[in-house]
Amino acid sequence: MTVRHNAIIVMGFAIVGFGGVHSAYAADPMASMPVLERSFKDFAPIGFKLGTFDVFPNLDTSVEYTSNTLQSDTNEESESIYRARAGVNGRSVSGRLKTDISGFIERLDYQKTDGFDQVNFLANAKTEYTISPVASVSGEIDIERKHQTRYQAGTIASAFDPIQIDEYGFLTSLMLNPGSIKWAASAEYENISHDDTVLNATGTPLIQSDRDRSLYSLGLRANFEKFSTQQDVGFTPFLGIKTTRTVFERRNFDTTTNKFSGIDQSNTRYSLSGGIDIKTKGKWRGSASLGYGLSNPDDDRLDKQGASVVDIDLTYLYSPLTNFIFEAERFFTNDTDSSDSTLETRLSGRVVHELTRQWILSTGISYVNREFGGNLEDDTIEGNIGFTHLINNRFAIDGDVKYISRESNQQNGDYDETRAMIRLKTKF
Repeated sequence: MTVRHNAIIVMGFAIVGFGGVHSAYAADPMASMPVLERSFKDFAPIGFKLGTFDVFPNLDTSVEYTSNTLQSDTNEESESIYRARAGVNGRSVSGRLKTDISGFIERLDYQKTDGFDQVNFLANAKTEYTISPVASVSGEIDIERKHQTRYQAGTIASAFDPIQIDEYGFLTSLMLNPGSIKWAASAEYENISHDDTVLNATGTPLIQSDRDRSLYSLGLRANFEKFSTQQDVGFTPFLGIKTTRTVFERRNFDTTTNKFSGIDQSNTRYSLSGGIDIKTKGKWRGSASLGYGLSNPDDDRLDKQGASVVDIDLTYLYSPLTNFIFEAERFFTNDTDSSDSTLETRLSGRVVHELTRQWILSTGISYVNREFGGNLEDDTIEGNIGFTHLINNRFAIDGDVKYISRESNQQNGDYDETRAMIRLKTKF
């Protein structure tokens, strides 16, 4: 597409341009720290004390615009969205026990599109207890409600009104560091449920309950820390293994019997990977791993799938003021409405530049490929440019413009969309 190519070229020039920008006004108190990790005292939230907790409330309001709210190739409709979000973060450190809490509730009001208004929320609590200098345990709980439209939900079906998705889960971990090898064992449970919705072209009911599922995961990772220097600085190789059991309802809802029949999507996934954590006093930060993943379905009518899996998250400190961020992922997922597991590949590059202490600019481009079952496949390219203006320790303004283009071999699966957002962030 000509529009897509033009957008990519523009983003490419923006990335190169940011890399060469140097401002005499930019502050550089922490040259060895990535721009997005710096915490300037002038802009730190004030918060308040509640028992042993330091509590930091926040309130965000934004106005958003989309050129194609239905994500359609033939019926593009623009839309304005008003969003309000209230949240809180808190931390308590008491002896050997450390606890973090966070959460938010938000409302989205669509000005024209009936049935798209929604309320979402998220609550998270994590606690870690140090048993001894070489052992610790942690636990984490998540509860979330979100709404997803057609391609946010990874669908290959017709367009529909947003689906309400409720999730909850917990994660427990045990960390042991008896010598030069640091061990981390984890167990995780997650439950995901979908409310039924309707096709937005006809209002016909769309059954989504057959996408409900429970996940049970076990993982083990070994960090070989003898290659690191003091305080985990250096290059730390690691090996990891993980297995995930996913249990579905059967597909194909029969309205006469009110039961599901047909294909059983339940499966067991395995992954084995090795990589390296990078934390140096030089230019690079992050981690990179490469491995192999296998998806083994319960139903004989579905194929076993195997492929290389990747997880890369690297930051390059080009200068104290300009950072390049590279990310790559390749993994199996059941977050789409494909009967088989979907092999998803994600690549992205981003530049963050501190123009002055109060102005941070960013631009980036990303690519996503999804391989569904039945030879169905889609490609999505996204480019964006944005800014953050830190006014003081209570107020900040974010802005962002994004272009999205999706191509698919599914009929009527292509679309282009431009999104824009301006947001006022308030911290107390």
